[in-house]
Amino acid sequence: MDILLERSKSIDFAVKQAKNKARLCLFPNCSNAAIKSHVFQRNGILNQIASKGHVYKVEPTNIFERSKKGSLLFKRTGINDVFTFPGYCKDHDNSVFKKLESGNPDFYAVQNQFLLGYRCICQEIRIKEISYDCLSGVDVTHFHPASISQFKLSAAGYLKGIENLLIFKKILEEGIINSDYSHYSFVTLKIPRVELCISAPLTISYDRLIHIPRELQLKKLLEVPIETTMFNTFPVKDYSYVIIGFCKNFENKWANEMKALFENSSTKTILKALSDLVSARCEFWCMSEKLFLSILKKIREEYKVFFMQNVLDHNKDLLVNFNLFQDLR
Repeated sequence: MDILLERSKSIDFAVKQAKNKARLCLFPNCSNAAIKSHVFQRNGILNQIASKGHVYKVEPTNIFERSKKGSLLFKRTGINDVFTFPGYCKDHDNSVFKKLESGNPDFYAVQNQFLLGYRCICQEIRIKEISYDCLSGVDVTHFHPASISQFKLSAAGYLKGIENLLIFKKILEEGIINSDYSHYSFVTLKIPRVELCISAPLTISYDRLIHIPRELQLKKLLEVPIETTMFNTFPVKDYSYVIIGFCKNFENKWANEMKALFENSSTKTILKALSDLVSARCEFWCMSEKLFLSILKKIREEYKVFFMQNVLDHNKDLLVNFNLFQDLR
């Protein structure tokens, strides 16, 4: 059988096994099965930007389809399958986030800020767990030694990423469980409405890694803890909210710069900042069909190339020379 087909089958099988694996609730000291949890309310947030129950999100393509489709794909997706992950058991999914799921949550309230940050970081932890299981589950019999080495190094990177995120998860749990909000700070800002949803913990570096080999970039990123900023944005009625969270034990230059930008800048500058975020720092975001159609095909292709080339560069000064939202009206 063709060796490329064998490799494809091995990867597809590992991905299927990892995605279908039963997961446990991420809330502390709970061993119940996780259900399909969501980061944003479907009825309160996602349906506001949906067209016939669908939005557009970005996802990676199968490694063996990239010559035809490219590395990333804009995909029209139902809102029941956007920002969902096997996160918490049914009891904790309902009880812990009850206040956030109320009809009109206060996004300036510290409890809700922590809950949104908690969902954000738990989603990332679970995704990294699944990614690690995908890589470690691949039958490498038909792969070149260099590919096998890359699998192992990437898997180690996922484990270190999880280790880093667990530190901040525990800090957020101090606020959620014990009402101790002293170690993490959030700020909520209101900006002009943009039909865009982002929820991501962002690792920020003050070192330039782009000019060193990929293997050394990965090894550098294995150092923990890494400054990690929570970033959420979503539209509600006539405005969008931006919620930025940061641990007080770090320098937080980038977080403070973002706070000042969203507080004091023009709509044009804010749109460029949001474009930079999804292009250089965020893997998980979605947008309305209207917003997607406003992006020129040429700019979409620039985004795909840029993102894949800079996926490991977390430097705060990483420059993006295009604007996905330049034609937004």
